[in-house]
Amino acid sequence: MSERTIVEIHALETTAAANLNRDDTGSPKTMEYGGVTRARVSSQAWKRPIRRMFDDLLDPQDLGIRSKKVVDILSKRIIALDESLADEASELAEAVLSKGAGIKLTAPRKKKGTEDQEDNRLNQSSYLLFLGKRQYDALAQLAVDTRKESSDLKEAQTAIGKMKKQIKQIIKDDKAIDVALFGRMVADDTDLNVDAASQFANAFSVQAVDTESDFYTAVDDEKRQAMTMTRTVVTVAPPCSARSSSTPPHTTVSRMLTPTVSSTRWATLMPQPKRSAHW
Repeated sequence: MSERTIVEIHALETTAAANLNRDDTGSPKTMEYGGVTRARVSSQAWKRPIRRMFDDLLDPQDLGIRSKKVVDILSKRIIALDESLADEASELAEAVLSKGAGIKLTAPRKKKGTEDQEDNRLNQSSYLLFLGKRQYDALAQLAVDTRKESSDLKEAQTAIGKMKKQIKQIIKDDKAIDVALFGRMVADDTDLNVDAASQFANAFSVQAVDTESDFYTAVDDEKRQAMTMTRTVVTVAPPCSARSSSTPPHTTVSRMLTPTVSSTRWATLMPQPKRSAHW
């Protein structure tokens, strides 16, 4: 029996007062530990930023892609290898993933106003699939080689469907670093699962916490500008129940008004002009 070396890392990190990890209701996640309530950050919340950090530390080709758009990713790699297969790339990709690997593909739900209509037409996996970039390249090469050896697209799709063992072996071999480190679960075929080499525990605060609700008011910048003092011209008519045809014209006055107060209200507060002999 071979010996295994297990490295256990405990880290303390100071964070500002913030909602680091929300539950399904939007509230901060918590846990009971040591008889008190503590703040909690789930293991999944730490894994993604660590995986994204690998982009700056490792060769991108040694990393994986976690996405539902597996047909789109694979078809683009097929076109990169042979541009003449641009019209058949998506169908070849679907054959490799569905008939070859046994991955269930479904049509994505279309969103109103979506600009990328091409992506909307391509089928997607029903869950996020974690595959290495080198694995995508190997699957694309298999699709291109099979198409060249076939007389037409239909024959190539049939041939790909008979390569299940070879295609699954490609997915199992040459694992990406992050796939090997964090693992992969494929609901359609457990043979494609990868046991993670690392385990992440939930992070929790070293002290007890009380969850508080924080309220704030957002101020519209445009409304704030509109509330500045502006010069407004108001036409004021003297209060009179009846006037003759010789009534003098309305008196126009100028005042600095605040838009939040109606001009009518300001007019009633202004000194009224004296009545002439004609009134």
